[in-house]
Amino acid sequence: MRMRMLTAATLGVALCSAAVAPPALAQTTPAVSAPSAEAIALGRETMSLLMSHVDFQTLLAASLQKVGQSFESLPGRPEWADLARQAAREESEQISTIMEQRIGEQLARYYTLDELRAGVAFLRTPAGDAFARGVGAGSRHETAPPMSEDAKRGLANFARSPAGRAWLEKLRDIKSPLDAATGDMTADFTIGFLQHLLEHMEQSEAARRAQGQ
Repeated sequence: MRMRMLTAATLGVALCSAAVAPPALAQTTPAVSAPSAEAIALGRETMSLLMSHVDFQTLLAASLQKVGQSFESLPGRPEWADLARQAAREESEQISTIMEQRIGEQLARYYTLDELRAGVAFLRTPAGDAFARGVGAGSRHETAPPMSEDAKRGLANFARSPAGRAWLEKLRDIKSPLDAATGDMTADFTIGFLQHLLEHMEQSEAARRAQGQ
């Protein structure tokens, strides 16, 4: 699904934006126990901070246009294609929230609590924000802006800590939690889209009846 590919691509670019590569780390095993409320909150904040410079509306524009096209060939009302595009645009405004919640829940299982705490603490810093700007630039197929010397030092210090090093290494294999979240994200988006579309269709039909059509 495009949502998963989009997220995987933008998160993957974060590694390219790092001015200092983390030291090599032995293969890690993601946390598998049921996450605590704190872990879920930290997982969601991780997603929110990592994606803070990503413009999802622009990235999804082409896909939203195709949603309407799929309705043009269906029997029904001529206005349904435009209503479908409108419904998709409305639901797409929630896409960052959907991704933050669903992928954040998977990150809460993927990272240990110490790693989540360290990652969020880093992303809250100017160095972490510079890191996230690299994610945003990559989502637009742009070169990541250069990091300041202070940001480079902040990233290097983060990479030297055990939890920080593990967080960066696991980020390289972020596909696992993305795959796990895909079904829930698809369901959330589809249900929301259909709810918007049904509401617009009902309003359109009511207007037709009022006009005697």
